[in-house]
Amino acid sequence: MLYKDGGMNWDLTTCFPKPLMGYCSGNGDSFFNNTFINSKSDLQGLKLYLLNSTRLDNSRMNCLNWYNAEPSPSSWNSGLLSCPCLYRQGISDFRFRTTKAGGSSTISLLRSTSLSRFKAGIRCVYYRKNQFLEGFQERAWISASSKSDPELDAFETCCNGVDDPQFCSMYMEKRFPISCRNYRPLVPGWMFGDPHITTLDGLSYTFNGLGDFTLVNASAENINFILQGRTVQTGTAQATNFAAFAAQYTSSNGSVTVEWYLESDGSITTRINGQNVSFTSSEDMDAEINDTNPTVFLLKNDSITATFEGILSVSVSQYSGMFSAVSNLPNEFLGKTKGLLGTWNNNQSDDFMRPDGTTIPSDSSEQAIYNYGLLYLDLKFSDNKIRCRKFRSCVHNSDAQSSTHARNQAEDPHWLLNFIFFSSSYVLYVTAFLTFGIYDQLCVTVCMQDKFEPTSVGKKAWILLSECAIVCTGHKREAKENNLFTIVQVLERSVFIPIFFRDLIAQNSTQYRELQTLCGNNTGCIFDAMSTNNTNVGLATLSVSDSLQAVNETLNAIPPEIIGNTTIQTFMSTSITVNYTSNEMDVTFSGNPNTSTDIYLCE
Repeated sequence: MLYKDGGMNWDLTTCFPKPLMGYCSGNGDSFFNNTFINSKSDLQGLKLYLLNSTRLDNSRMNCLNWYNAEPSPSSWNSGLLSCPCLYRQGISDFRFRTTKAGGSSTISLLRSTSLSRFKAGIRCVYYRKNQFLEGFQERAWISASSKSDPELDAFETCCNGVDDPQFCSMYMEKRFPISCRNYRPLVPGWMFGDPHITTLDGLSYTFNGLGDFTLVNASAENINFILQGRTVQTGTAQATNFAAFAAQYTSSNGSVTVEWYLESDGSITTRINGQNVSFTSSEDMDAEINDTNPTVFLLKNDSITATFEGILSVSVSQYSGMFSAVSNLPNEFLGKTKGLLGTWNNNQSDDFMRPDGTTIPSDSSEQAIYNYGLLYLDLKFSDNKIRCRKFRSCVHNSDAQSSTHARNQAEDPHWLLNFIFFSSSYVLYVTAFLTFGIYDQLCVTVCMQDKFEPTSVGKKAWILLSECAIVCTGHKREAKENNLFTIVQVLERSVFIPIFFRDLIAQNSTQYRELQTLCGNNTGCIFDAMSTNNTNVGLATLSVSDSLQAVNETLNAIPPEIIGNTTIQTFMSTSITVNYTSNEMDVTFSGNPNTSTDIYLCE
């Protein structure tokens, strides 16, 4: 706009406002100095105004206001995770949850399952439910039941609502971008079937103990985690299976205990701090959840999973009337665990560590492993005396091929012992640890030597105590003070003696060979099919085992890191050269924009 010197001819005496500037065309015929309020229309006194409160949003102003109100990320972003590099990793890692927010037909998002200690979280974006695109820290953790989403609102305002990339850069100053470069999956320890256990170091074994056992007791800085499992007898089989689990998580924010109980109809009852919980449907996740306790998040789909403060998780499933479970721990617990899930230190040789710190070899016999496992029984003993039976004679069967063989030949199968030692040629002293109902009995049996052949002296044999004189001191079995179960297990008045794999094979070698083919040499499948005499149970165990292995492989499938520009700008008909490198060996680069869905061209 040009101004002619002396050409701004406003009549200042009739104009109330004090003008700062004006204009003059230099042509008096077209413009004139209007000093009167008048109208050339027949309509007088017309005023226009809006009939509603609709106004035009100013995204730039809204973004600036948000930016100025946000504190420095250093005040809340400590301890936040990295994103999984693959979408399928994230849905297998229960520290992350699915969300519909911000998604589309080609874009999928994952978010933190639980809030951090500063009530923050993260958001991870994936292309076609596959590869990682980008991620952001979020100051406000968004729960699965939340009706508002201020974090995505701020992103939409600053990055999509303004056509100036500087505003999106301002957003990233307050919400740091994150990558998947430092993603590390949790380490699993799992248990399933008649119980088959895989330790945190990956050592697999079978343990058919009966009762409540400590699976893992782990401690890290300001965190303690205990997982206990309860086994019951599998029908009439000489085997057990898990029917309940209890997990206790303690941190500086408090303590919470979650219990899972398998009901007779196959359903799962879940408790938090001794109270039954219900689940509500989450529209955001398309799943049933319970987030009433701030320390633990429960997700119910094919399994019921508890995620504790976004740090670790326990997932419990039901199949064929048995429980399977996976406990996933972070590296903070490395070298700080004990229990049936082993001593986690990336060394399988000391996984069978007793509570006193001594170990047995990792290739120990089934009997030795069974004895080791009993040391983690979560029971204590009272001083109640037990009235003892007295019998008239002993029945000795040194020719029995196994405990089962001896049991089948016995009239009274409740008093069957193995590993019997003869201390003299005249008197037989039998020392054994028996379980009879809710009582543990330390029994010393005295039988005169004339009941046995002299050749038995100094040998191990199978003894049926049907009519021997027994002197016992006993103790009532009760839950220890650190037993986490609020529902007490009632044990039947019988002596449970598990059957070992070698005994099953000896009993029916033909069935064993058939199952080797059917189960693909999976020992868990073979054992469960033979011990329950139900092939379907064995095949279900095989399916669970394969599924657990597949999930573990997915979690550890870390793709190579590609280093280079994510966006390339150039002019049409102009060539450009861009270099990309990888931190892995034997990586092949390919990128045909006509065939690859990973490359997007726009102009």
